[in-house]
Amino acid sequence: MREPPITTRRALLSWTISTLRRHGVKPRKKLSQSFLVEPLAIREIIGWLERRKPRTVVEIGAGLGTLTYHIARHVDRVIAIEIDPRLARIAWETAGKLGNVEVIVGDALETPLPGDTVVSSLPYHVAGPLIARILGENNVEAAALILQAELAEKLAAPPGSRSYGRLSALAQFLAYVERGHEYSPTCFYPVPRVASQTIYLYRRRPYDALAQVYEEMLRCLFTQRNKRALKVILRCTGIEASWIPVEARVRDLDPGQLESLAHALSRRRRG
Repeated sequence: MREPPITTRRALLSWTISTLRRHGVKPRKKLSQSFLVEPLAIREIIGWLERRKPRTVVEIGAGLGTLTYHIARHVDRVIAIEIDPRLARIAWETAGKLGNVEVIVGDALETPLPGDTVVSSLPYHVAGPLIARILGENNVEAAALILQAELAEKLAAPPGSRSYGRLSALAQFLAYVERGHEYSPTCFYPVPRVASQTIYLYRRRPYDALAQVYEEMLRCLFTQRNKRALKVILRCTGIEASWIPVEARVRDLDPGQLESLAHALSRRRRG
């Protein structure tokens, strides 16, 4: 089978449709299966990988092996995880011949991520939990993720903004967040209803005991993101956080303030 072409979007779309038809595979909506057909997005990620020079890349959601194939031509080893056995077989047919690709049939929420770098065009319906999983794997130093644009905005949102929430606070505590290019719905097949954007995560601190307390605390605090922070903090942690401004809402708390709360909560629990 010829390699997935990244000369033009039309050529890659044609390859994608013909590959699906040849294998008698129809994309499953319940798995958010929509395949990347934009060569610019693939080149963006390849350029990022060439600058970083990672040792092992884990790809979440191998799909037809389009991105897998082109990543494998620029790194030493690729471990591609695909939950759908039908697609895993196609991905292996596409990229396995390169000799440095391993395709694993499994759920990335449960399968180990044994690499220093993660790349993915994340399925929309599980993107949030998968991002939290990636952030919780300390061996993962960096990730390049193509996400629904709305979720990408949330990850990078500053405190106090409408988009800032629990996932924003968790991501920015554990990683530096950088936004990449935006891509229209027509960059995927079948065409989704939403635009997408590349997000880059660079680890800033390990996921440790303090991070566990921090994440647990966020789950309570951000159920009341628009309420006065001091009252919600007292209710969730039992701590009178006198260093937090009286007028601040939960949505205004930055990762530094939240880290101080997590330290205080950890000390309270110890004794």
